[in-house]
Amino acid sequence: MTKLSKSGHIEIPQGSISYRVYQETESANKTPIIFIHGGPGVPLYGMENDFQNIASERPVIFYDQLGCGESTIKSEFESDESLWHLERFVEEFAIVRESLNLNEVHLLGISFGAMILAEYMLTKPKGVKSIIFSSPVLSSKLWAEDAERLKKKLPETIYQTIIKHESENTTDSEEYKEATNEYYKRFLCKTFNFNEILEKFTKNPNFDVYLKMWGPSEFHPTGTLKDYDVTERLCEINAPTLFMCGRDDEATPETVQLYQGEIPGAKIAVLENSAHFTCLDAKEKYYQGITNFLNEHE
Repeated sequence: MTKLSKSGHIEIPQGSISYRVYQETESANKTPIIFIHGGPGVPLYGMENDFQNIASERPVIFYDQLGCGESTIKSEFESDESLWHLERFVEEFAIVRESLNLNEVHLLGISFGAMILAEYMLTKPKGVKSIIFSSPVLSSKLWAEDAERLKKKLPETIYQTIIKHESENTTDSEEYKEATNEYYKRFLCKTFNFNEILEKFTKNPNFDVYLKMWGPSEFHPTGTLKDYDVTERLCEINAPTLFMCGRDDEATPETVQLYQGEIPGAKIAVLENSAHFTCLDAKEKYYQGITNFLNEHE
């Protein structure tokens, strides 16, 4: 089990942010890497053995975004809808980095976390040695278009069930949830089902935040992020960049390759036999790819 060397909380104006630092030994002192989780509202836990090769060389840092995991919201902000906008998450991340005194750092954003990473990089921060976009959502429009194509690969009865409930605004029905699980088996994670992911690899996920910011399912954006698109500004990012995705990812290889083409010199790795959770479906190649890229830019 990868060693947890430090944990704690960082105060932000709206609450308290939990963080964890994994580091095998004090001599594992290469530049740290921060993982920015996705969701929104779905923190990463339970993967300590998987990234052991990274933690043997450098500190690996996870934090729980406001409202999920072990992070807490101050009572006076609990009904504040302004919390659930991307700009605040970027500000939150900047505070986390500053509080941990990370003058030099590598950054990795997973899924929704890629939005936070992209917006943070557009602020032109200093000391970022490299960045990794892991199965990124960088355009809600392109994501929805890809999802429509992926949905059509489902059995016709399941596809029609999804369409029916989305058009009738009955996405809270059990029938809709069962149909979405068929989509998730193919394009979210091939190794574990959705309930297993929640049980084994998250802690206190917040689906109210997910619904407010994204929507009722992975493929139906209706929340505050539904019009997000940073594609045309990716060219402003000047750090060494790696894109990673699965062959059967919701973040399709075709769209991720489009993003790659917007950042000069960016690399891409498409992992076979893998869906959106590449860190679970292809974990050995996923973490080895990260290790190799970080060492190229140490």
